[in-house]
Amino acid sequence: MIEPATYNTFKTRLDHLGEGAFQMYKPNARSAIPIEFAGAAYRFGHSMVRTGYKLNADHTPQLIFTPGVGLNSLMGFGNLADNHWIDWKRFFPVNNQFPAKGAPPKQNTNEAEDRLQWGYRIDTSLVDPLKTLPDAIGNGNSLADLNLRRGNIFRLVSGQRIADHLGQTPLAEKYLVVRDSSSGPIGYKPIPQSLRAETPLWYYVLAEAQRELVDVWLAKNGGQPGTKKLEDADLLLGLPNAGGTTSDSRAPVGQLGPVGGMILMEVFFGLLLADGESFMTIGADADHKLNDEWFKFFTKEKTVEISMWRLLEVAGLT
Repeated sequence: MIEPATYNTFKTRLDHLGEGAFQMYKPNARSAIPIEFAGAAYRFGHSMVRTGYKLNADHTPQLIFTPGVGLNSLMGFGNLADNHWIDWKRFFPVNNQFPAKGAPPKQNTNEAEDRLQWGYRIDTSLVDPLKTLPDAIGNGNSLADLNLRRGNIFRLVSGQRIADHLGQTPLAEKYLVVRDSSSGPIGYKPIPQSLRAETPLWYYVLAEAQRELVDVWLAKNGGQPGTKKLEDADLLLGLPNAGGTTSDSRAPVGQLGPVGGMILMEVFFGLLLADGESFMTIGADADHKLNDEWFKFFTKEKTVEISMWRLLEVAGLT
């Protein structure tokens, strides 16, 4: 979820400085979850939600907020329907074997075939069902609107202020954009001028994560905002490799950047350090024993494999 540069920077600081690595979530503040985390950074997952899901071979694909209370509805707030069991092959690749690079996804039809339903890329857009939430959840409001209002209620500082506090260069204005349509090829338009200098933290975290996608769009338009939009090929293989050539192009990645990623890193590592029984605090001998126990479960044919699929196997859910 977090771009390597941000992850490695914090991990290196933690290895060398211990508690001195924390710039925000310091030991004396760990009796509660930071509002910057709860009210903004940790809400990045909203942008990853799909329009709908097919839970298993017998389940008809449904929008996430299907009206009604029928057996196929995903609305929740009631008894779990018998056909709402999860076929995990539809959510994680079997044996951690990912599809061939650049392969287009299969359509989410009602056929019995397994079809991976990836989380959407972290960016500044939400799927249409989150535009008008059901009364039981959001009284018809937009989830984006509720997130922004919550930030105001919490009096969260802007993304730029946290970037400054962390010693990071704030996002360039060219990245403070949103999609100009909810469907079809992707183009962008700038956010209102009044929000560009002091940008709401929730949006800022998402804008950080979509930088590579915006870079592809800008490159397609000659380095400036333009009318050309991103097609499927751009999303699958839109960026040159590290050497700058297009012979081994890759997909633009949506990972949390210096502000969003650092907030998450400080909170999760801070909680582990604050827990006297976590693997980070119980001591070297016990830590070694825990590692042995852990790796025993994840050893398959003498090979250690730590993946979501192996975790599901260990839990008996495959």
